[in-house]
Amino acid sequence: MIQKERFYEDVTAYVHAHSQTLVEALSELVRRKSVSSSGEGVADCCEYVIAQMERIGIETTRYDIRPYPCIVGRLGNDPAKKTVLIYAHYDVQPVGKRELWRTEPFDPVIRDGKIWGRGTADNKGPLMAHLLAVDYLKNKLGYLPVNLKFIFEGCEESSSLGLPEFLAEHKELLKADIVYFSDGSKSHSDEPIIALGVKGMLYVELILTTMSRDVHSQYAPVLPSAAWALVDLLSKLKQGDQVLVPGFNLKARWKRLTLSATMDWQKGGKMYNGTLLTLNYFGATKESIPYHEGTMVAEGIDIATGEPNKVEVSKQDYWMAYNNVTEAGIYDRSFLKLRDVTLSYQLPKFAGIDISVYGFARNVLLWSKMKDLDPESSQGNGNMSGTFERFSVPNTSSFGGGFKITF
Repeated sequence: MIQKERFYEDVTAYVHAHSQTLVEALSELVRRKSVSSSGEGVADCCEYVIAQMERIGIETTRYDIRPYPCIVGRLGNDPAKKTVLIYAHYDVQPVGKRELWRTEPFDPVIRDGKIWGRGTADNKGPLMAHLLAVDYLKNKLGYLPVNLKFIFEGCEESSSLGLPEFLAEHKELLKADIVYFSDGSKSHSDEPIIALGVKGMLYVELILTTMSRDVHSQYAPVLPSAAWALVDLLSKLKQGDQVLVPGFNLKARWKRLTLSATMDWQKGGKMYNGTLLTLNYFGATKESIPYHEGTMVAEGIDIATGEPNKVEVSKQDYWMAYNNVTEAGIYDRSFLKLRDVTLSYQLPKFAGIDISVYGFARNVLLWSKMKDLDPESSQGNGNMSGTFERFSVPNTSSFGGGFKITF
């Protein structure tokens, strides 16, 4: 068992004692150019990273995806341990305007207690920190408390070309309990940040041509203007805070849709009631609860893509057995009653006010099955053979709707 206070003390002492070696390890990586926008040095840097991973015992494989290689590593394969997948990238941004640099971009120097060089923070510093930490833990503890997987790409600064396809084709290879990445922002208070989500990015280049040659400005009132045509085009993409591109907000809108249901059911001689499940139609995972009768698993359709979408069943199952009818009882009965179904939609917040609308149906379905009982001929006696089964809509069914406003 690792004692946290002692562990921090040991790590701090190790860093101070080996600071020169640790800094040089990062500096050597920074010296290796790996500009993904031009390809300069990317392949050489990839081989260097692989060598550093193998040096500390990580089983490493290079995948030559286009345009630049992706590195996958593994250390430990104990099924009793959790598995952590660590992401980083070894490519960097181009230098940009050389005159703005006080020192050589790929010749790192220490100034004011910081290492200055292209990629020291984004993302070679964190990448090397992961590897050095693993090396320390192996030597200090003699083991790792978790299995580790690594994926280091070489095209993050150029839209991660090739990575989405690689991830889709190697899901089992990269399967883990948690994914950790350190390619993010740092708090100005120097406190750690745990990011719960990131936004996507889209680059679009528009080239609009209205004429094949330059003409005198005197013709401006009668000839088309590329500048004004572009202004008109951009105005059709967004007005105020509203994006006008068809389908742009479709998925976000449907994420606000929630379906809930309450059921009562009995199987054999046991009665259960009050099962509540919530189905979130987007971004959810399919779950099932084994050995709990009445668990419902549903499949939805992603309206944006038309693809089947997994729907989450809440792990909280509010069920209660309050009546045990033995085999010596009058009959063995099974039934399912859909007592309440509610469909609600959360509208976008307006002026700080939350508004939701909902519709509901109560007592909408009853399925029942009775063994060894035929109500048409037994007249209440439980000794007749046969099985009675039916679906029905109870007379007490009701439907309605409403809205909720929260200030």
